Amino acid sequence: MTAPSAIIGVAQALLKDLPSIKVVLVNPSKKAFFNIAASRIFADSNAFKPDQYFLSIEDSFKKYDSSAFELIECRVGAVDAAGKAVTIEDTTASALGRESAVVPFKPPNTGDMELMVQKAQEDIADAQTILIAGGGPVGVEFAGELWEAFQGRTGGKITLVSQSSRLLPMLKESACRTAQDLLQKNNISDNSTKKWSAVLDDGHEIICDMFISTTGVLPNNSFIPTEYLTEDAWVKVDAEFRVIGGTGDPDRYIYAIGDITAHADRLASKIPKQIPVVTSNIKADVVGHGARAKYKTKGSLMMMVPIGGSGGTGQLFSWVPWSWFVRKMKGKDYFISQATRLMGVK
Repeated sequence: MTAPSAIIGVAQALLKDLPSIKVVLVNPSKKAFFNIAASRIFADSNAFKPDQYFLSIEDSFKKYDSSAFELIECRVGAVDAAGKAVTIEDTTASALGRESAVVPFKPPNTGDMELMVQKAQEDIADAQTILIAGGGPVGVEFAGELWEAFQGRTGGKITLVSQSSRLLPMLKESACRTAQDLLQKNNISDNSTKKWSAVLDDGHEIICDMFISTTGVLPNNSFIPTEYLTEDAWVKVDAEFRVIGGTGDPDRYIYAIGDITAHADRLASKIPKQIPVVTSNIKADVVGHGARAKYKTKGSLMMMVPIGGSGGTGQLFSWVPWSWFVRKMKGKDYFISQATRLMGVK
């Protein structure tokens, strides 16, 4: 198994219900990064203490004997499905998820995440002009947090660009308008549709100290056989989260969970509903009987997008929440006070 949050939840549930088994977690770090608060963490290095967003994985399994749980600080290099083996390298339900660079909003499969975060914080603190590419929730949140951090900084400028015709295209249009209004209120340039130079489709050139992409990140799949991947390089799974091979049939012994899978709803809010499905089915495999669970993708959407301290927007099912509500519920501390519970690291 790989970490962090999705698979930590699966591991805890399996050890609770199947005390005779041994769970081995493989992760490049012994700490889990609370990326829900990443926008504020990177924009303002003084907002939180590192031990609030780097959480010990081992602490969550202290009550289990070493014969039942082991954490290996390495990365998975290859998976041999036929031989039921994995190759690990220094620095498999799979929950490594996605990779991003420069500003690692998601932990990569290589390198020291703590050093990466520190370097990104330093680079952002030194920059006067920052160009953010991507009008999704991460880009909009990050732009708002940078605006807060840039207060009092002479010559500071933040520009947000997007290929979409409007910001937050997955949300209702009223939520989009709120986001645009708040960004404009904060003097953040919105171009929807060493020094960096970016040339937009309309020929407009933007010069900046730092370029940060939030347009999406790559599937962290370098160790996964290509037969298990979609054309877009996400892991194919069935409703039980069993990995689907080249024949089109699910593998009996390999599961995937979290944002590495081909499920389109790659949101943290979906993970708690996925964990019981994977756990139930692995338990049925181990004991040889029991009901098998299936995951049902629902069209409902739950998302809150703070935009600095001035408010925010989002969508909770069909409701677009008030700006002050988003600020109070998420914008206050990005759930950092609940990080250990949400990550399953207690």
